Order: sequence, then C-alpha cells, then structure tokens
Amino acid sequence: MIKPGNQGAITKKGLFFLLVMGIAGYYLLPPIIKYGRLKYEIIDIAGKAGLYTDKQIASKILAEAKKLNIFLAKEDIIIDRDHKAEMIRIEIEYSYTIIFPGNYKYTLNFHPKVSRKFSRRKYRF
Repeated sequence: MIKPGNQGAITKKGLFFLLVMGIAGYYLLPPIIKYGRLKYEIIDIAGKAGLYTDKQIASKILAEAKKLNIFLAKEDIIIDRDHKAEMIRIEIEYSYTIIFPGNYKYTLNFHPKVSRKFSRRKYRF
C-alpha cells in the first residue's frame, strides 16, 4: 500500500525484485533465444530435406549449432524419414548449464522437434 506523500517512490522490496528479475533475465534469455534460432534453422533445413541426405542434414544442423555456440554431438540428433509420405522428423536433445552469481548452477534442457513434409523436386536456381 502506498503511503500518502510517497507516490511514485520505489520500496526496497520492489528494488530487490527488479534486481533479481534483471539478473535472471541476463542469464536466462540468451540460451532461450539461441534455442529459438536453432529451431527456426531446423524448420528451414527440414523443408529442403529432399535435396540432402541424412548425413548432410546432420552436418548442417551441427554447423548452425556451432555458430550459435550450442554444443551438440551427432548422437544428439535424430533424423527419421518416411519416403512414402514424404515426411521428415528431426529431434535434437541438448542441455545448457547456467552458473549464477554465488556459484548456483541451473540446467536448462532443450528438446526441439520438427516434423515437415518435404519435396523430392530438384530446385533450379
């Protein structure tokens, strides 16, 4: 409750809350943004899956993850194709450990999944 004469003033609790939320956002937002960018690239690659082999798709995903400083191994990528239905399913599983001030560790687990229809047509440019 705001006391008369203190309109617009911030309390110590409010300042502490803002500080904690700012620190949490500083540490949590970059890995979440990287996850979104990687998932967008996987969607793009899956749409062009008819042009590439599974090995080429895995290497493209690994290259994109390396650009984003996400540590992936080939074993973390699962690619499943259904040639009759012209569908591809790509799953990736990785984790990212954040070390907060005070040596507090928190691990975020990410599991992007993409299922898309692909075309076998060869594109001409």
